[in-house]
Amino acid sequence: MSAEIFDFPKTPHERAGAVIEAAKEYAHACEVFRAAEEALSAARQAKQPETWLLCDELDAVADQLGTAQKRVAELTLALMADGSLQDLSELLAASIAGRP
Repeated sequence: MSAEIFDFPKTPHERAGAVIEAAKEYAHACEVFRAAEEALSAARQAKQPETWLLCDELDAVADQLGTAQKRVAELTLALMADGSLQDLSELLAASIAGRP
């Protein structure tokens, strides 16, 4: 994967925020994909004509899902590359360990 595809935030804090937003977009894309998949399945079961339109819609949604997934992966890779993801993991572990 190439980190140059997207405009990346500069600081680790900004990149972590971008991963969170990208993950939200990915979760939404998953919901849209499931809905499109269910609509196509229902149309096929009802033997509706022209289900190919729903197939085209599902293909478009799958492309959006792939784009969102790639964005999450690219941003996560950037956080891993500079050690920020490890730092965040250690900070969270220390925070959880200190809780009663």
